[in-house]
Amino acid sequence: MEGSLRVPFMLRWPGRVSAGVATTDRPHHRPLPTLACMVGARARTDRAVDGVDQLDFFWAAQSKSNL
Repeated sequence: MEGSLRVPFMLRWPGRVSAGVATTDRPHHRPLPTLACMVGARARTDRAVDGVDQLDFFWAAQSKSNL
């Protein structure tokens, strides 16, 4: 698992994510809840889902990742 935590992450989403922003904070490495929110879906409630929603971090609404 450690290898996945040290891989660079880039995101391009014109109109949603500001260009040219860099951070040393890292997003959560399990993207399912974030991807679900991006498309307007809800996370399952009948079982545990590994991961956290990171949209506020990507949209710069919060300065730190939910890691």
